[in-house]
Amino acid sequence: MKSQTSNMPTDAKCLSRTLKAVANETRLGILYALETGDRQLNDLVVTIGKPYPSVLQHLKPLIDEGWVTKVSGRYPAYHLADRSGVSRFMDFCRSL
Repeated sequence: MKSQTSNMPTDAKCLSRTLKAVANETRLGILYALETGDRQLNDLVVTIGKPYPSVLQHLKPLIDEGWVTKVSGRYPAYHLADRSGVSRFMDFCRSL
């Protein structure tokens, strides 16, 4: 039996992957936290209320799908890759 997604347009597959990256309460919490500005990992741990390994695990899909980027440095921080785009998405979610 063929996969149901085998005939799906590439754009739909991409959108599905992107939405799966944010379809999680912790990941949405990270996006909410980053809406106000860049955050270091320790700050995200406190804000989200999850253990360090869990926050790192949830950051990975957000980074992989382009929602979040990591700023390297002495104290690495995370920020929204496209603050305007993510803010519009979050406003849409709040309106539901």
